[in-house]
Amino acid sequence: MQTYRGAIVTLVRKPSAFIPLILSAGALLLLLGWLSIYGVREMEAAQDEGAAAHLYQLMIGGQLFVIAWFMFRWARHDLKAGVTILALQALAILASFIPLYILEH
Repeated sequence: MQTYRGAIVTLVRKPSAFIPLILSAGALLLLLGWLSIYGVREMEAAQDEGAAAHLYQLMIGGQLFVIAWFMFRWARHDLKAGVTILALQALAILASFIPLYILEH
């Protein structure tokens, strides 16, 4: 029988567990990189969403299917560890939303 920590380490090595974390980090870096290059004023002045906005949306939206697959395939084997990894994935998504929330208010 694995310990709780061992179960988390085992599950986080599954691609469906770490790919959403990478996509969230990539979306955050994309957003921060775009803001550092173009600034907030150009973001407010833009009438149409650019390629960076579409990539951000694809990265955030696409990982929801991977998270659903993770919960269906792996999390039911060890529910406690699966919910912990799901919480990490949710925190990563929320972390990528924080700059957008700050810029809107």
